[in-house]
Amino acid sequence: MAITQASATPGQAKIVVTEPGKSPVTYTVSFMPGAVPWVSLTASVDTASNPVSAVVDNSLYTNWSVTGEQWIAFDLGRPQTVQHAEIYWGDVGVTGAKYAISVSNDNINWTAVYNGTAKQSADDQYASFTTGPIVRRYVRILVYGDPTNKKTIIRDVKFMSEDKPTPVSPTTGHYSATLSAGATQFNLGDKTTLTYSLLDPSGATVPGSTLPMSFTSSNSAIASINSSGVMTALKPGIVTVGVKVWVANQWVWAVRGVTIKDPLDVVIMSNQDSYVQGGNWTASNFKTAVKLLVSHSTPYPQFDRTTLMGFDLSSLAGKQIESASVVFGANVTDSSGATASHLDALAVSSPWSESTVTYNTKPTTGDRVGYVAVDENLVPRTMDVTDYVRAKVGGSADLAFSQDDGGVGQGLVVSIDSRRSADKPYLQIRLRSGSPLAAPTLTTAVSTSPSAPGVITGTVAGPASTKMTVDLAAATAATCPVARASGRSLGVVSVTTNGSGTASFTVNGALTMGDWVYGVVSDAEPKSSNMSSCMQVTAAPGVGQKLTLMSSQDGYVQGGTSSDSNFKTAVALLSSHTTAYPQYDRETFMDFDLSSLANKSIESAQMYFMATNTSTTTTNTHLTAFAVTSPWSESTVTFNTKPTTGDRIGTVPVDKTASLRSMDITDYVRQMKGAVGSLAFSQDDSGVGTGSVVSIDGRRSMNKPYIVVTLRAYATLAVPAISSALSNTSSGPGAVTGTVTGPASTAMSVDLYSTSASTCPISRYSGTSLGAVSVTTNSAGQASFIVNGNLNIGDKVFGTVTAVGPRSSELSGCTTVVAAPGVSVQLSLPTTQDAYVQGGDWAASNFKTAVTLFDRHSAAYPSFDRYTYMGLDLSSLSGKNIQSAKLMFYASVTDSGGTSSHIRANSVTSAWSESTVTFNTKPTMGASVGYTTVDSSSSLRSLDITSYVKANQEVPPASRSPKTTLGLERAWWFQLPASAR
Repeated sequence: MAITQASATPGQAKIVVTEPGKSPVTYTVSFMPGAVPWVSLTASVDTASNPVSAVVDNSLYTNWSVTGEQWIAFDLGRPQTVQHAEIYWGDVGVTGAKYAISVSNDNINWTAVYNGTAKQSADDQYASFTTGPIVRRYVRILVYGDPTNKKTIIRDVKFMSEDKPTPVSPTTGHYSATLSAGATQFNLGDKTTLTYSLLDPSGATVPGSTLPMSFTSSNSAIASINSSGVMTALKPGIVTVGVKVWVANQWVWAVRGVTIKDPLDVVIMSNQDSYVQGGNWTASNFKTAVKLLVSHSTPYPQFDRTTLMGFDLSSLAGKQIESASVVFGANVTDSSGATASHLDALAVSSPWSESTVTYNTKPTTGDRVGYVAVDENLVPRTMDVTDYVRAKVGGSADLAFSQDDGGVGQGLVVSIDSRRSADKPYLQIRLRSGSPLAAPTLTTAVSTSPSAPGVITGTVAGPASTKMTVDLAAATAATCPVARASGRSLGVVSVTTNGSGTASFTVNGALTMGDWVYGVVSDAEPKSSNMSSCMQVTAAPGVGQKLTLMSSQDGYVQGGTSSDSNFKTAVALLSSHTTAYPQYDRETFMDFDLSSLANKSIESAQMYFMATNTSTTTTNTHLTAFAVTSPWSESTVTFNTKPTTGDRIGTVPVDKTASLRSMDITDYVRQMKGAVGSLAFSQDDSGVGTGSVVSIDGRRSMNKPYIVVTLRAYATLAVPAISSALSNTSSGPGAVTGTVTGPASTAMSVDLYSTSASTCPISRYSGTSLGAVSVTTNSAGQASFIVNGNLNIGDKVFGTVTAVGPRSSELSGCTTVVAAPGVSVQLSLPTTQDAYVQGGDWAASNFKTAVTLFDRHSAAYPSFDRYTYMGLDLSSLSGKNIQSAKLMFYASVTDSGGTSSHIRANSVTSAWSESTVTFNTKPTMGASVGYTTVDSSSSLRSLDITSYVKANQEVPPASRSPKTTLGLERAWWFQLPASAR
């Protein structure tokens, strides 16, 4: 063997192999230099977010993206030989993108060396200069962009000093073998026969039938070849097959690479993808992004990012899907340092386009159809989306990638490689062979309590004597989900079919009444069935059925500068309140359609929602729900137009964890069944700064609010019959007595409440608990009760009964607290109107808005007379035994002429009105009804008018107005503040 080394680069080394009795064989090895080095580069566009350095960082994950006519200039540091450019393009359109290359020695005068078009067919493209090798210091690439959108994306650029090496013809003749033309791709099970021809050094065909030879395969497990040259495709993969012939004391080879494919394996590339972002980017489109982003955190919706991805499944029309996974490169890229997160794939349920989609126009999403864990390593992620792809075969499968609340600051950012990256996302699909397995048939799905262990039964059908696995899931949703990933696993059970190919199964698990249960069957091949039909979980005998109702509309309003703003698209709803800062008030509203509950007997109703205290100054706060009493719409409601609210119907504590909260609203739902239940979420004054801001996940979030209603499985318990509510003082200890009726010899609890409201409330949470008492019914099903507590005379008392089951009655009607026998009751009656009049220049003046009332009288100076009038409503005293009555008011002498005087109250015998009365129209006064003295101190005065009140307590309403009016007169001038009212 003789070797001649290359003398330079580029250059060639020669190896001459000599063997006795054979002609010498010469091998040539070509050496090419690497890329021409450069010292600096400049560009027409070079920013921190779009650096030109991206084209020289040896990474295909970065790029330089520009619009219109732009340029990049390289300074090679000195004149160097340049012959061609290798450019890695990104996202080239169908029509291609024109570009040109020029060279220069002074960076002023340029010589064109290439004009061409970047093509869609290949990302990495080779541009050989028309001048051949040329020595220059500067090289400039001028781009014009895609004709449709004027966009240019360049990922990498290299300049080479030599063109591609020219093949060197053999200098020594030898025998050669050639395989006959044939296919290079085969499906599993295909067969083909390899044939070949043998040529001598002169090129003449040599008969090979008598020469030693054999057919070969580099991996016979992928493709086997017998002695006759028949190749059989056995396993997917790439293999080298060929023939070797012994001639002229040497083996002569002819080989070909072939690919064995499984026709049941299908790869579908993403046909569109993009991401959207909230906050300042709600109107931005990111259609050219190489990296797609995902992040979510309820307290920071302005940083939400959702990735959208579409796949065209029209080529699968009529086909059966065995399995389907979406494969994409992804990693956590969050600056917080956290490295573990996850991705959820949601079904997209409305149209979208990567060219136009923004956060403001993002499509609606539905069920979760897949999920996968993600860490800090950029590796391919595989997410099972079989159920969803089966449901979308023949159409379009569109996915939205999001997360549950990240729980860390603004949520962990996950980066996904887009279809513009080197590692493009795709669907890996396996088609079914043969008949599919039948889906399981569910026969029962019952729960033994509203949310506790239950049982599912059913049957499967398939090949006889075959082991199968039944995989079941359950979901809390308004409709049957499209994927197992939408719910929670209930576990699996193995069964073996009998000789008829059938088997029964039973799966136990925690079942919630009203949930949907569904599943699939798989065997050992593996083969799996489609998802079964859904069955809704019902109550086992003696257990109340549970229904789940989703919110039909929601929104929040905010005071201050946002009082005219509508937040109808909000994902997170806000609530805060403090009396000192009404401009920061936020109130959340929710509607639930309760029409499906009409004529149903309701045992309980629990509302569930995700909520967290986002305040930086408090840890624990609360939310209170009030009944909304006027119409509203999420599309238009603002702080200025918010609906009115009534009774408190529930309350729940909230801390800083993003947790599922549960609020009892049983009384309200019972009251509103068959209609629309409308709730307002607010708070009592937090007493800290501008109030604690509570964030609630709304119906546009992944954790939508809902109500779980449990229907009664037993006869309704009768409400407690309250027979008396007596107080021993005006406001103090008292007792409530009554009876309950129910099943015989049954333990029951009587819960009582009181309220000072003018009407009977619709919820126990509107009142104050008086406590509970336990009783046991007798053989006739009755029991008496007494509950002691602080009772205010005039308040209303109401209650409910509970028994084991759990079972509870409706709220009772209200009973008004009255005084116990022998207890004197003190009642306070405010004046219904008051005013004063003044003579002289003010004889025609009305002082209806006066805060301070005046009185003065002197026969010598009638022009200075002042009289005060007060109206009293005594209708509530009808039939009552009055012991005493006093008129209480603050008064003081303010005249400079003295410090002591008196005041006398007279009955008024004609009609008057505080809105119109003047000195000229003042009513007439009758007899004196009371008398007291007044000094210069502003003190509470007491004037005994017992006789007057007794005389007028039974006066008919039509005659009462002029008779129950007092006029005050006195000898000296003093003031009577309106606080006496």
